[in-house]
Amino acid sequence: MRQDHEHLGRLLRKAARAFEAELTVQLQARGYPDIRPGHGALFANMDAAGTRAYELARRARMTQPSMAELIDDLEQKGYVVRREDPSDRRGRLVVPTERGRRHMEDARAIIAEIEHSWLERLGPNQGEALLEALHQLAGDRSPIDRSLQRPH
Repeated sequence: MRQDHEHLGRLLRKAARAFEAELTVQLQARGYPDIRPGHGALFANMDAAGTRAYELARRARMTQPSMAELIDDLEQKGYVVRREDPSDRRGRLVVPTERGRRHMEDARAIIAEIEHSWLERLGPNQGEALLEALHQLAGDRSPIDRSLQRPH
């Protein structure tokens, strides 16, 4: 292995930041000028019907106070609201507003575009190898293994 390259962790972080930066620029161009990369921690972990704040924090692997700051910010910007949890009136759900739902749909479309563009730049062999390697490093079963699974 070459010793003159950046270590894997740094390269993965750089790639993730480049992906987030491209996503943010495109979201801002589509009418979301107040969105920043950190907001993804909430949007990527929120269920369409709403999610409790502690669950958002757990899924995002961040502290509850940090998630509360994100929720406050996005609530103030009109992307989410807090509502009573119908399954437990003592709890509150963080629910996307209409603007939040549009943002999430646009973000999914942009993510797919970026992914397609990046994989196209790598070519079919390198792109598939990258996906397979990232699944393995993340502890996921390989995409090939998952496609062969039969429903129980």
